[in-house]
Amino acid sequence: MLYQNEQVIEETVKNYVKEFDRTTNLLGVTSVRNIIYILTDLENELGFQINDSFVREIKDLTVEKLIEVIPNHLK
Repeated sequence: MLYQNEQVIEETVKNYVKEFDRTTNLLGVTSVRNIIYILTDLENELGFQINDSFVREIKDLTVEKLIEVIPNHLK
């Protein structure tokens, strides 16, 4: 399941960001609007909930961090 989540996260980010790796801070390479789209798409596809706890945990918005944090917030 984790590997599947990793794939979904990477593919979703690829829809909005051309060049990145797992440690790239997405806030530095794309617009806030795209970040909102990425998180909304991931929320819908993976069934996790964006809340205060998620925001506190995410700090650096990287693919690596999303892979680590999202499983803790699945509905």
